[in-house]
This record gives sequence, structure tokens and C-alpha cells, in this order.
Amino acid sequence: MKKPAFTMLEAVIVLGIVALVVGLTMPAMTRDRQAMAEEQFWRNLRHNWRQAQLRAELNQQSTQIKYNVVAQTVEFDWAGGQKQVAIPATIKVFRFPKLKMAADGYIKAQTQVFYSELDQHYYLMKIQLAWGGYRIEKKDQASFSNG
Repeated sequence: MKKPAFTMLEAVIVLGIVALVVGLTMPAMTRDRQAMAEEQFWRNLRHNWRQAQLRAELNQQSTQIKYNVVAQTVEFDWAGGQKQVAIPATIKVFRFPKLKMAADGYIKAQTQVFYSELDQHYYLMKIQLAWGGYRIEKKDQASFSNG
């Protein structure tokens, strides 16, 4: 008596369908993962920036903020510590001169520029005077070139 089992053809068809489904969903999952990595970068940058502000406000401690090209990180250096914020592969640093948040919280007003390959927009990190706050402006290619 013959046992019921899959034939080789049925197994190949099932594997083909599974491969097709995985192939169709993988790009969407990859893009979602990349978008989450970008969001995490902006959250980590904001968190470490706020920590630098608090060190200045509470401890009168200065912080150097710089872009490390080799490690692809934004580094926060202060007496007694360092934090690094990893920049995801989809974000390119277009302009990021070294910054110093002074012990009194003062920081020179300037603009750091990032580019997201994921959504094809420039992100302008506009740093303000006083306690070194900043805001992010999102610009498309045309408005960045004209502005």
C-alpha cells in the first residue's frame, strides 16, 4: 500500500510560491527597517544633544560635537566621557563642521546638512544661539538648490 506524500513536482511548486512571497515582501521589509534606523538616528542625536545641554546647564561642562567620517558617527566628547551616534547607511552627511557647546551652553549658530537616500530629501539641522537648541528642516532637491 502506497503512503500519501508530496510528489517532487508539488514540493517544487510550494517552494516556488514561498520564494515568490518572500521575494515580494523583502524590499518592503528592508525599506521599513531603513526608515526605522533613520528615525532612531534622529532620536539618538536629539537625546545626546540634550545631554550636552544639561551638562552645560548643570555642570558647566563643554562638549565637542563632531562628525567621524571613518566610523560614520556623530561624536559627543566631554571631559570624562564620549558618546557616539551611528549614522545609518541611508543618511549621508553633506555638511557637518566641528561644533563646541561651551560650558555656559553657548554654541555658534550654523547649519549642519544631511541627505536621506531613502526619501531623497535634505535635512538641515539649524543650530541656534543661547542654549544651543536646534530645529530640523526637511527640503527636497529643488528647494535645497534654490535656498
